Amino acid sequence: MQTTTGTITIGGKAYPTITFKYQGIIYTFMTKNLDLDVGAGCKYYKDEPIHAQKLGRLYTWNAAKQAKPDGWDLIGVMAWEMLAELYTVPQLVEGGSSGMHFNYGGRYDVHTRKFIEMGDYGYYWTDQDRDGHTAELRFFESPALGGRLEDNQWNVDNVMLSARYFKRHDPNNDIIDPAIEPVLKRPGFQYGSFTDNRPDKGGKSHTYRTIHLRDGNEWMAENFNFEMSLDKTLDNVGSYDINPQRRKWYGLFYTWDAIHEVLPEGWRLPTVDEWTSLINAYGGEHQGYAALLNGGSSGLDLQLPGFRAGIEYNNSQVGTYGRYWTGSKDHAGNHGLVELKSEGQTAKIMYISMNSFYHTVRLIKKR
Repeated sequence: MQTTTGTITIGGKAYPTITFKYQGIIYTFMTKNLDLDVGAGCKYYKDEPIHAQKLGRLYTWNAAKQAKPDGWDLIGVMAWEMLAELYTVPQLVEGGSSGMHFNYGGRYDVHTRKFIEMGDYGYYWTDQDRDGHTAELRFFESPALGGRLEDNQWNVDNVMLSARYFKRHDPNNDIIDPAIEPVLKRPGFQYGSFTDNRPDKGGKSHTYRTIHLRDGNEWMAENFNFEMSLDKTLDNVGSYDINPQRRKWYGLFYTWDAIHEVLPEGWRLPTVDEWTSLINAYGGEHQGYAALLNGGSSGLDLQLPGFRAGIEYNNSQVGTYGRYWTGSKDHAGNHGLVELKSEGQTAKIMYISMNSFYHTVRLIKKR
């Protein structure tokens, strides 16, 4: 990915930035933690200014929001998901090839007045306020602790974490609607559309991008997003998060049985053979991975949203796996999946015996 570097000045101090274009949107990220005195809402780790040169300061969520420069904000939930798809954790943390250089700066517990976990965890506020009292965060584990990127929610006043800011710009339209940003039609592709007029659990209908691919079929260029009734939501289908931005990006997760109950007229699950033909049409398991993945040359824009094992969502797989149901079973009755895996960058067919697992869905148009 082509990137450019620059700086932003906050409180008289210059911070390095990195800028790149992704799906027609220009993103700029700070690549160093904020080090701005905002009073009682921030601290140096262990109250020692020497740590600020590398780690910046730790902030309550409200203090971090107040300190943001005009036109910038704390890195958003969707921007974090995008980073997790574009880069591995080793590439995102200090010294990694992404240039983001996130740190393991630890945190400060306001109630116990203790500084903890520097070198073990790097905690970063997001821009997402849950309920006025809690906000979402992302945290990096050190390699010794697993080396993952995880999420959590904490009280906005009880803890101080690191702060990074970002901004985004649409060259064709200065106003970006975060609810539609993930599915902007990328230039250079000819898209169609399909509107599923059935009201889902929330009373909504859904319009999906569609695209004709090299295999000769018309595919949905977005993940399926029909929310089933409450009892089915609990038993047969689940979404990654109630956050509508995440749902717009990833769609919903379905069991194999549940998806067959809500297929729209004229569309169906692709078979194993059809997925295999598609992957081969774009160069096989490695080249096909790159072409079919979000931002790739096919325009299909598959995701790596992880998967659910039962009701519990395994968030550690975000940015690592994308698993899509097929309509096929093998001779033993196991259900076929296509698996995109960031490690090794492969797109392969696999089979599982457990139809209680929840996976994402792309549909193919019936002929």
